[in-house]
Amino acid sequence: MLHIKEGSPLEIYMDADETIVLKKYSQVGSLKNISQAYAQSLSKVTGAMVCVADRDEIIAAAGKNHKNYIGKALSKELENIMDKRKSALYSKKDDTLIPVVKDDKADCEAQAIAVIVHDGDSAGAVILCVYDEKADKSEIAEKLAGAAAEFLADQLG
Repeated sequence: MLHIKEGSPLEIYMDADETIVLKKYSQVGSLKNISQAYAQSLSKVTGAMVCVADRDEIIAAAGKNHKNYIGKALSKELENIMDKRKSALYSKKDDTLIPVVKDDKADCEAQAIAVIVHDGDSAGAVILCVYDEKADKSEIAEKLAGAAAEFLADQLG
């Protein structure tokens, strides 16, 4: 089933048997390969689990438990953050962690979420989940997530 929000871009094409096919267009999804490489680099540098999302699902992930996230639909909480175009930091200590995907337990110590904004619209997000409770990487993670979001926004044109 295809859930389409008003104003969402669509791809319209015909398949081999001349059936009209409608498909949601994902600007960030078009950067899947570069997003995966970037997620792997960020995860390697920070030790965090890194996810890159378009407006619907996680399109790239690296680090601890990353296989539980790739291709999964986003949580309502993450969708709301993206709708507000507001990057933020969340922590277990402050009891502010959010689920990244549906049925996510949000068991990390801190999350940095940076929204990818392109042409004034939210196109996706970069999410860093820090698991090391001793590490005070939250500010660094927030800045790195912001850098990743800025980089990916620039790649969109």
